[in-house]
Amino acid sequence: MAITIEKIDDGISEVRLEVEKHHLNPGGIVHGGVLATILDASIGLALRSKLGMGVEHVTIELNVHYLSPARAGALVGRGRAVRVGGRVSYGEADLLTDDGRLVAKGIGTFLIVHPSLKSQQRLGGDA
Repeated sequence: MAITIEKIDDGISEVRLEVEKHHLNPGGIVHGGVLATILDASIGLALRSKLGMGVEHVTIELNVHYLSPARAGALVGRGRAVRVGGRVSYGEADLLTDDGRLVAKGIGTFLIVHPSLKSQQRLGGDA
């Protein structure tokens, strides 16, 4: 999708996407799935900055509030880690246009997968 990482720091992240024609839906606005992906990546990276690289995490819930349409230019996702736990973590993100207009907000819950437990856990498949 060509999302670039602009900043990762202690519990925060910023990513950027330059909107291209293939990001648009037939109505000429950025597809909701693209917006959700940016929010998910923003939250995940903010959490990753707290968890470290030796731990994996997967999204188990993502809630997106679409607030205004985006059509062109750049989109900036700003994520923040709200709670980092041993098994479950939670974060939030704002998605803005380059000029600061709020397009969407997201909240996400992530399952923490420690390497020592990975072989004991099943990811995906039947619930």
